[in-house]
Amino acid sequence: MTGKKTTRRSFLSAVVATNLATILPAYAWEDDERSVSTSSLIDSPRLIVGGGPDSLPGQVAPMVATALATGLNTPPPIAVHYDMGRDGVTAANLFDNVSPEADGGTAILAPGAALIASLSGDARVHFDFSRWAALIVARRPVVTLARAELHRTIRSRLSGLFHDRPVRLAVSHPTGVELSSLLGLSLLGLHPLPVAGYASKAEAMEALKSGQVDAVQLTPGPGDDLAADIATAPEGIKPIFCSGPTVANVAGFEATYLMARGHAPAGALFEAWRAVSSAAASA
Repeated sequence: MTGKKTTRRSFLSAVVATNLATILPAYAWEDDERSVSTSSLIDSPRLIVGGGPDSLPGQVAPMVATALATGLNTPPPIAVHYDMGRDGVTAANLFDNVSPEADGGTAILAPGAALIASLSGDARVHFDFSRWAALIVARRPVVTLARAELHRTIRSRLSGLFHDRPVRLAVSHPTGVELSSLLGLSLLGLHPLPVAGYASKAEAMEALKSGQVDAVQLTPGPGDDLAADIATAPEGIKPIFCSGPTVANVAGFEATYLMARGHAPAGALFEAWRAVSSAAASA
């Protein structure tokens, strides 16, 4: 890249100015406060994207790259590396392998699915996101839908009307973002059984309509209208709880738990749910 060279500090400032879900390595903060040596100059800032061009991070990436070029006063475009994987784990592994001695000008747009894979011990994960500095995080609501029978079951649990049977939950894969719903339903005593292989919302909803599963998780992606999805759900399908940003007419998890158990949630499993649901709600 030609033109004015940038420092790690100016790179960070430009990323903050984008006001988007950009995560940078923690070592980027290690510049000396008093001076900047020539060894800290960055010739080629780049952006790693945890998804393909059609993914949510991929659709945001051009805006981030343009904003970075403007903030850094460098000729566009900034180099963008797309990860064609399904959940950003490959991109996160690549990002975490960047040497702090040789770099400092690399940012990543990481979806929450990559963080959930790390939290759940996915064997593909070779990164440690605790070494990153999360500067800006985008949030989106996560809603768990299920058959009305399950909804009535939650409301009547304290009356002894709970039906002790597995609840089949559509999931993309065992360590996918649906882990938020899996843990939430477990806390509510609904004995969820993950049914893998539903990579898209359309597939999961069709399985719910046909009775192949009992519950699905809605996590809005590019072009999705969450309110419309809930409103047009098949007859008998109701939202059980939501996490992340609030959703009109959908109870938050804590409210649903209180209704089912008569007291606020607590304990190790609830703390695990809080961590996973926070990651699931991260765009």
